[in-house]
Amino acid sequence: MQAIILAAGCGSRLASKLNGKPKCLIPIEESSLIEYQVERFHDFGITDICIVIGYRADDVRDVLGDRCHYIENPRYAETNSLYSLSLTCDWVRDAFLLLNCDVLAHPRIYRRLLATPGNVLAYDSQSGSQDEEMKVQFEQGKLRRISKTLPSGIVHAVCAFEAGDSEVGGSLYGSALFRQAF
Repeated sequence: MQAIILAAGCGSRLASKLNGKPKCLIPIEESSLIEYQVERFHDFGITDICIVIGYRADDVRDVLGDRCHYIENPRYAETNSLYSLSLTCDWVRDAFLLLNCDVLAHPRIYRRLLATPGNVLAYDSQSGSQDEEMKVQFEQGKLRRISKTLPSGIVHAVCAFEAGDSEVGGSLYGSALFRQAF
């Protein structure tokens, strides 16, 4: 099992709170958000971790050191998460867990994702009304669309986990499916 954390963006919506730091370096207790994510992966035996970096890449490297593999997105300011993910195509060789760097997840979410066979999507069914929040639509039990711009009338509040498990969004993908997509 591998893990990818997308951390190339600058966090422009949080810029006033970040003082120039990348959003993945937001303090969480005695470490940073991205350190928390890497530590949770290690807790579940995932040590093959790739961080896609861009904005202030050296700051992220300084914090994580050699605990991860790095792929740099030099075009982070003009591209999006999908482009950053595509840069990892040659690195991926196994099933992997994909996480955005600004997602805080309870360990039980990781446990359930990893215990579920096949492709899995965890999302927060309690959010989705704000413009910047991702929204999901299901049709006949299958994910049909995922976008920030879905009209509120078709957004589903069906949760992949029980109520109270809505702390996280992330995905588990197989490497063959991933390679087909790119």
